[in-house]
Amino acid sequence: MDHPVIGLVANISKPNAAALTQQLAGQFRHGGARLLCELASAEAAGMTGGLPLNEVAREAGVLVVLGGDGTILHIARQLGSQVKPLAAVNVGHLGFLTTAMAEETGEFVKAILSGSYAISQRRTIEAAFTDHEGRPLQATGLNEAVVSRGAISRMIRLNVTINGSFVNCYSGDGLIVSTPTGSTAYSLSAGGPIVNPEAGVFCITPICPHAVANRSVIVNDDVVIELMAAGVTEELLLSMDGGAAVSLSKTSPVILRRGAWTVPLVTLPGTSFYGVLRQKLQWNGGSV
Repeated sequence: MDHPVIGLVANISKPNAAALTQQLAGQFRHGGARLLCELASAEAAGMTGGLPLNEVAREAGVLVVLGGDGTILHIARQLGSQVKPLAAVNVGHLGFLTTAMAEETGEFVKAILSGSYAISQRRTIEAAFTDHEGRPLQATGLNEAVVSRGAISRMIRLNVTINGSFVNCYSGDGLIVSTPTGSTAYSLSAGGPIVNPEAGVFCITPICPHAVANRSVIVNDDVVIELMAAGVTEELLLSMDGGAAVSLSKTSPVILRRGAWTVPLVTLPGTSFYGVLRQKLQWNGGSV
């Protein structure tokens, strides 16, 4: 039987990340796995033989990630279409995308080594846009694309069209166009709906809309969504998955469509999206 090849990458800014990296490395090696550790993670844990992330991903069958949702988003953004199944141990906060908690590493390691897990393929969102210097660019996100105002605290107006049909002119602080995975991230904070991650949709949610009637709209994810500044506006910014914001051209649209690749997330037996919701949002069946 071939030994599984496990990649290990940690968010070394998290408390106890170095110790947990050492612990997991020992558990996987004891279970017969060939372990490849990302360079910075290995150095932080006092381990030798670290490799750049892209080399780890190229050889590993599964990438074990120590961190929260932000760490997963960062790794997915770095690897792009080369991303491997991500199995994350949550040492962050909410952890909607993570596989297990830090205290569950024993069962987590057994499941990864035995292949007793499922893969949830998460669709991405791709943005094609022009920056303020006139350069055509593209970016892909797992959670969302956000077009928002710049530093000046002034309302912006954005025209939205879907497959060429005008939908609405939204006035407010901006717009979030999220994937189902991103429905529990910024979109949820802005009042958007919770969407099952297997649904083939996008959710368009206004940020602090000026009009009460401006609500979230859910559309199929096989459409092309166009966002365009309406009238004179101040600086517009585009951010993917909460990453660095790009200053946009005020005369060119942001074109959004389903991404060309998916992000595979590992889920363990007995877990479900609804169970995670109950746990993370502390739903207990109460009336308040």
